[in-house]
Amino acid sequence: MGRAGHISKAGTRVLSVLSMRVTIPCMLFSRVVPQVSWELLLEAWPMALLPLFFVATGLALGSAVVKITRPPDSFRKLVVAAVAFGNSTGMPIVILSMLMQQIGYLYAEEESVRSSQPRA
Repeated sequence: MGRAGHISKAGTRVLSVLSMRVTIPCMLFSRVVPQVSWELLLEAWPMALLPLFFVATGLALGSAVVKITRPPDSFRKLVVAAVAFGNSTGMPIVILSMLMQQIGYLYAEEESVRSSQPRA
């Protein structure tokens, strides 16, 4: 729509931000939250620690990039932050997608067990 001239550049930017910050998270949470159980939380709790690991790794890599490339002083903190938080928008989507696949697998497994049991 933007390329065809139906929406201005500012409108395209607003729609992009709206999509990334509102609609995609809402869709993912509305599909995931109803499927969450205590059993799943007990199995998936280590995933809550992954963002801390990724940011810590990114900070270490960013510091290494600064030492290797020696950017100007005013740009060093930006380089470290860019490396540390490079995938911060995409990571929740990937994690929630993986959770959805796992939830689907768990429910498919339960259904196959139920269907294989003899009925009374």
